[in-house]
Amino acid sequence: MFRSKYQFVRNFIFASLFLATNALQAQQRWAVVFFLSETCPISKSVSQEIRTLMADPEWNEVVFLAVFPMANATDSAAQKFLKKYQIDMPYVVDSQQFLVQRADVGVVPTALVVPLDAANFYDWPVEHELPTFYKGRIDTSFEQVGRRRRANIERTLALALEHIIKTETPYPAEAPAVGCLITPQTKQP
Repeated sequence: MFRSKYQFVRNFIFASLFLATNALQAQQRWAVVFFLSETCPISKSVSQEIRTLMADPEWNEVVFLAVFPMANATDSAAQKFLKKYQIDMPYVVDSQQFLVQRADVGVVPTALVVPLDAANFYDWPVEHELPTFYKGRIDTSFEQVGRRRRANIERTLALALEHIIKTETPYPAEAPAVGCLITPQTKQP
């Protein structure tokens, strides 16, 4: 237990420093937080869209961060997932599910777009609602669990980012995430 708390804090500090450094260097204003799971097939399937978003020069002002929120998530499994699917971004293992509760996320994969100064969830006052400009699916490749689309896939997160960056207002469309339920952490007696 101590080791997992230590790893979480270490990874969170690393990710926070990464966000702060990039914000200072590139005047970035937005953060996209991906809630992913190394065991969820839909998380695996959206990895290409995540790589496409990260490589697009249109999103240079955006910082990307991965959160692995399952109760059984580990640092090594998160690293292995990111390496296997060639996703190069900082990550946090949130097996204690602090970020899940703070962002009110129940399904992976889910994308969250927040102002960069709110991306450090720990520093955001608990009594204040997290300023979320978008929360939902990454794309429409799955209509529901087990039903994958092969055509007419909408790049929902890309559309939301485009709207947010141009207008600086929240993306108005509802885009519920489709994926694997986040297993709640069981309390030890």
